[in-house]
Amino acid sequence: MKVRVWTIATCLPDEGKALMPQVFASEAAALREFDKIMRDEWETIAPENDRGGCRYPKGDPVSAHAILDNYRRAIEERDGISEIWGRYAFDCQDIEIGDDPTAR
Repeated sequence: MKVRVWTIATCLPDEGKALMPQVFASEAAALREFDKIMRDEWETIAPENDRGGCRYPKGDPVSAHAILDNYRRAIEERDGISEIWGRYAFDCQDIEIGDDPTAR
């Protein structure tokens, strides 16, 4: 039987490998958690614009993630450093669940 799961994981900057994934059975639950994570990140390194601040895109953690990644890359390029922050990966997977062959 195939089931769909959503995952949120941090990634190593150099390798892009997922670490410590959280797995969710519904997209809504995964988006709520991703929104919480992105809001925490936003509070830590919120990008600024010429009006004194950039607002978190309400209810849209995927857009917030893209904005934060672009902001991080700009800082890295400006300061001449390479990927000092890890990245987040939000993904959907279809996985096969079957009988446990060791249970026979």
